[in-house]
Amino acid sequence: MGIAHRYIESEDLIVTVWHGPITWDEWEAVARRQVTHPASAAGRRRLTDARSADTSALTPEQAEAISEMYAATGLEIAGTQLAIVADDMSALAENVRRSLTALRVTVFIFNRLEVACAWLDAETDIVDEAISDLRAVLDARVPRLV
Repeated sequence: MGIAHRYIESEDLIVTVWHGPITWDEWEAVARRQVTHPASAAGRRRLTDARSADTSALTPEQAEAISEMYAATGLEIAGTQLAIVADDMSALAENVRRSLTALRVTVFIFNRLEVACAWLDAETDIVDEAISDLRAVLDARVPRLV
């Protein structure tokens, strides 16, 4: 289904949702848009919810390539806090954590949204609503059989 994100101004937080099957092409395209869009450097607190994602097609080498893309562009992400909420993608999440830590991003992996929100000092209800909205947007991209 894909990847979608939203900036929540009241929380000064960027929320990203990975939902359904995630391909390398999609992940790379999202990362390229982020490194070329000036607003991507804003927001030092970020949460990625990947609980409904299928990341089986992604590799540790691709996680490293994404980090290298950020490093090569000079995008100022040092000092950013990233909470990854994941159920069954801990291996990929760990690869992302390791590669972004090299760029001085503080990354923690959580299996519960409310704990991730507490770490980021963000309101769980507001973040959960944004996640639900983003999943609905991604679901709407998939053609339905009638």
